[in-house]
Amino acid sequence: YDEALASYDRCIQLKPDYHEPYNGKGNTFQELKRYDEALASYDRCIQLKPDSDNFVYGSYLHTKSLVCNWDKFDQEINTLLNAIQLNIKDAMI
Repeated sequence: YDEALASYDRCIQLKPDYHEPYNGKGNTFQELKRYDEALASYDRCIQLKPDSDNFVYGSYLHTKSLVCNWDKFDQEINTLLNAIQLNIKDAMI
C-alpha cells in the first residue's frame, strides 16, 4: 500500500489536475480503513472531474456511510441515482 500511495503522489506531482490518482488513493485509503483520507481523495477526484464515472461517486458515498457522515447524504444518493438512470437511458438509445 505504501508503494501504491507513493506512486499516486508522484502522479499528482507530475499532473496535479488529473483526477485518476485521487481515485486510486481513495481506494487505497479505504482498503487501509483510513476513511477520512479516502473521503478527501474521492472528493478531490470529483472536484477535478465532476462527471467522473458513477463508481467514484459511489465509493465516495460508501466511505461517507462508513464514518457515519450523513451530511447531505440523501441529496447525494439522489444525485447518484439520477446519474445512473441517465447512463442507463443513454445506453439504451
